[in-house]
Amino acid sequence: MRKDVRKITEGAAMIALISVFLLIDRQFAGQLNVYFAWIIPLPIIIYTARHGFKAGWIPYISVVIISLMLATLPSIIFAAMYGLVGLFYGLGVNKKFDNRTQFLFTSLFTTIIYFLSMVLFASFFGYDMGDEIKIVTQFLRSMDVEPIASENNVIRLVIVVTIFFGAIIEAYLLHIFARILLSRIVRITIPPSTPLSKFKFPAYIGYILMALLFMWPLVTQLKLNPMWQNVGYSLFIFSMITIIVHTFIFLSVIQKRYRIHTLIFTAILSLLFIPTIAVYPLMLIGLLDIVTDIRQKLLGVKKNA
Repeated sequence: MRKDVRKITEGAAMIALISVFLLIDRQFAGQLNVYFAWIIPLPIIIYTARHGFKAGWIPYISVVIISLMLATLPSIIFAAMYGLVGLFYGLGVNKKFDNRTQFLFTSLFTTIIYFLSMVLFASFFGYDMGDEIKIVTQFLRSMDVEPIASENNVIRLVIVVTIFFGAIIEAYLLHIFARILLSRIVRITIPPSTPLSKFKFPAYIGYILMALLFMWPLVTQLKLNPMWQNVGYSLFIFSMITIIVHTFIFLSVIQKRYRIHTLIFTAILSLLFIPTIAVYPLMLIGLLDIVTDIRQKLLGVKKNA
């Protein structure tokens, strides 16, 4: 009896937390969920991790019903979609899935949500890719960048790649905050995470990324048709973003090891204010980390340790 009362009380508390978020979001005209929608799954994750997948459906359905009464239409859609993320993440915690699997499925779900928001529910969120393309085109013209073949298609592909990486970053934030809440506040035992210093792409991935960097100059010099130019440019952007992300992981490890507190901050500022100059040194650092043992040497770790 006491266990059932506690379960009901905890469920009501989790629903109340999400309801408060929805009310605050309504006061901000639905803008809060644009940046912080990943907060919605956290209470459902905690409840499902403690009481199981079947029990987790009750607060999830309750949240959807309450959102119909309290929230705006975009917030209702976000509550329904992100609530499912929390439900299945909590299932993974309850069933003791490893962290890599948890992060993989979270990334998959957030990517699907991003693309559904961008395509299927675009009108509800006030998003128009055509307007985005016009803004980027006007910015390029203001920077005296010459038009390229099928420029709109290239910009569209770049926007899609950027949205994909945004979904991965959001999945990472959700994963980290869920681990903090589960381990330090709720005191649920979860598998230990892999230290950031051990995250590193295999060398062959680095060589593949280097090869992709040459796709755009190659198709340009060969003067291939616009379709292949779009493919080459998209692969170039994808490779560049992936290497830059790996660079920041490497710099964060070095910052912690040598206590250089402004290293990441300086790198971000340089990328924002002088991107055409800073991007290539940052890419070089990332590639060196992938294809060489520079990280082991800087950290003072032997290769076979």
